[in-house]
Amino acid sequence: MALRKKELHICPPPNYGLSVFEVDRLTESAGVYGHKVYYGWENNTFRRIESSRELNGYVKGEVGPTKEVNLYLEVSFHEILVQQLGYDPYEVDETENELQNGDGNNNIRDEGQGRCATNNCDNDSNASDETFFSAIDSDYEIGDDADDGILHDNVDKNAEWLGVDNHRKENVVPDPLNETEKVPDSDETEQVPDSESDFESIHESDDKESKLRSRTFDPKHIDNPKLELYMSFTSLKLFKTAVHNYSVKQGRSCKFVKQDRVRVRARCRNSECNWVIYARKLSGDGTIQIRTFEDNHTCGFTYDNPLVHSGWVAKKYCEEFRCNPKLDLEHFRKTVMKENRCSFTKNQTYRSRRKAMKIVQSSEKDQYSKLGVYMHEILRSNPDSTIIMKTVDGFRDSKTGKGRFERLYICFAGVKHDFLTGCRQFIGVDGTFLKGSIGGVLLAAVGVDANNDIFPIAYAAAEGESKDSWCWFFKLLKEDLKIEKDYEWTIISNKQKGLVEACDMIFPNATHRFCVKHLHNNFSSTGFKGEGLRRALWTVAKATTPAQFISRMEAMAEIDIEAAKWFDDKPPSQWSRTYFSTHPKCAMLLNNICECFNSKILDAREKPIIEMFEAIRLYMMQRMQKNRDLAKEK
Repeated sequence: MALRKKELHICPPPNYGLSVFEVDRLTESAGVYGHKVYYGWENNTFRRIESSRELNGYVKGEVGPTKEVNLYLEVSFHEILVQQLGYDPYEVDETENELQNGDGNNNIRDEGQGRCATNNCDNDSNASDETFFSAIDSDYEIGDDADDGILHDNVDKNAEWLGVDNHRKENVVPDPLNETEKVPDSDETEQVPDSESDFESIHESDDKESKLRSRTFDPKHIDNPKLELYMSFTSLKLFKTAVHNYSVKQGRSCKFVKQDRVRVRARCRNSECNWVIYARKLSGDGTIQIRTFEDNHTCGFTYDNPLVHSGWVAKKYCEEFRCNPKLDLEHFRKTVMKENRCSFTKNQTYRSRRKAMKIVQSSEKDQYSKLGVYMHEILRSNPDSTIIMKTVDGFRDSKTGKGRFERLYICFAGVKHDFLTGCRQFIGVDGTFLKGSIGGVLLAAVGVDANNDIFPIAYAAAEGESKDSWCWFFKLLKEDLKIEKDYEWTIISNKQKGLVEACDMIFPNATHRFCVKHLHNNFSSTGFKGEGLRRALWTVAKATTPAQFISRMEAMAEIDIEAAKWFDDKPPSQWSRTYFSTHPKCAMLLNNICECFNSKILDAREKPIIEMFEAIRLYMMQRMQKNRDLAKEK
């Protein structure tokens, strides 16, 4: 029996357990084969290491500042090695002694056949064991110091299972109990040319690397992915999602049998099916690449697909629930079944809606925490603008110490300047509901420019329309527009809840008009219906002199005296041109300027709060630039 002790330097990464099997693989990669026994040097003596647990204890106790551990191994060759190599390694060629003396023919080992290929291959049983090691292990007979460098150079830093430098850089924490792999065939036994070898060389040619890295998955195709061998992904999460969606599209069910921070393996749930896909992280850039892909299913179509569960459906269709929170569930269930060719129960549909709404609400709530950053960015890019946020009085979060959002007001500096220099003293105000899952209203003030076009001035997101919210909005608007002589200003509204009282408090001397269309709606809902009364009301509203006003009111009284009396408590200055103020030079009877603005931001009102504010800002910016360009052309 030939025995020999060698010193092995190991650099275990932090928090990583080594097994005896892994050290065996490491030594074999360095050219040391056969049965090996490991020893540790403790208390000035060798202690035999017989299990992975003892090996881990020794490594943890001996690792020092250099991150190196000295492990000693004893090598013995036996009949198993003879069967593997096909020859007896202890019987040295009789010409071997002549080789050491400089005589004889060259002795070349045919590794492919596992036997000695020489001119004279007669074995000498009297050859020494040390002579044998000189023949087959000559590459390592260069001294202890140089041996460390050779071993370091020959360790593959891309090795999938070894705890070497590259794994330490990526902070990989493998399963110390080796419980990750649950299938009988492991990564070591499945070899794919140029791809899945655990000891793939890092010195491959640049052409090969560029070929393997050339195909990258586009995330925009995530709903209908197409996978192929050597395709790259930017993250493990993206790869797993693509495999999941790919299996659903194929009408099959897969499961992930191995996954950690550097590799993922998935198989068909049918144990008799050959479908398998394996991907791992490449060195350097951290790209995830498919290294094994057997895309031929030998199983049948799966109609009851467990991959189509409520969580997956909620993530895929959450935008539909964002746009329409009251989506018909039966119609939605049929849509899921048709698009994914699978069964989907009513209970799964209910759970999907509940989870989808949570996703929508959580994404919208996250934007409220970013409003402070958004406000700072607005002030940085638009100096002298007004952006004020109000929180709920007396509320502070116990963990963060932040208040709860209540309102946010925005008025840009350029808008204020342009309105005061080129627009009339006429403002339309209105509130419209926000269609997001959190709700609320958008308060807006819109002016009229010299061309009788709309000119948005300011807007605010608030909890609702009330006297308090409108007073807060009007105070900020009055400060921004520097309104001191409010009797010169005219405000038109739809007579919303709390708006009239707030306007009278903040603008006590301003003229307050009511939209005649909304006035007619109230008139009709009281019971005064019919085309005759509708026409009579509009003729009175369009009257321009007191005489016209009186005569037309008498005509309405002839149709219905009670209808004429309904206007007794409504001042004519609020709805008839006869008594409008002449300061604003505007005879509008309708609040169409606000209705027009609301129609332009219809899609924005469905978005989360920051996205909504950005959509409104972009609309105003583009509209002003377009009008500026038209003015230059004329």
